[in-house]
Amino acid sequence: MHDRILLYLDRSNLLHVARLNDYWFKLDESLISAFVERWHPDDCIDDYTVSFSWFQNKFRFLLANALEATVQIYARGYIMMLLSTALFADKSGARVHLRWIPYVADLDGLGKYSWGSATLSWLYRCLCRVANRNVKNLAGPLALLQSWIF
Repeated sequence: MHDRILLYLDRSNLLHVARLNDYWFKLDESLISAFVERWHPDDCIDDYTVSFSWFQNKFRFLLANALEATVQIYARGYIMMLLSTALFADKSGARVHLRWIPYVADLDGLGKYSWGSATLSWLYRCLCRVANRNVKNLAGPLALLQSWIF
């Protein structure tokens, strides 16, 4: 992770999550369409998820002399990966959900959300789902669950 992205992670109150390394959010159709048109992710499924590997390849290297607008784009991509895979993971664990686009559009506003409360409620939701005897896999922020256990 590039040092210039750390500033945006800190302002969004997600820096601690980066160092550790769903559907209740409303999707913004116009922002998702703009994302798909600009970046052309070739492995979108229903235009709502993109493979984690696509995000990793697209935002892997940030040039040292990158403009601030480019740094912000990379920060948004990293935060979307962080939210989809660390805090609000689904069973695949390999997809980034595009529902995060409206939230990362305003990097300054990300710090206003209570990510801890949202993550905890997501974990509770996942635990309730796994209580069904037909469910075989647990999703969610399992690192949080494991840290609580130990």
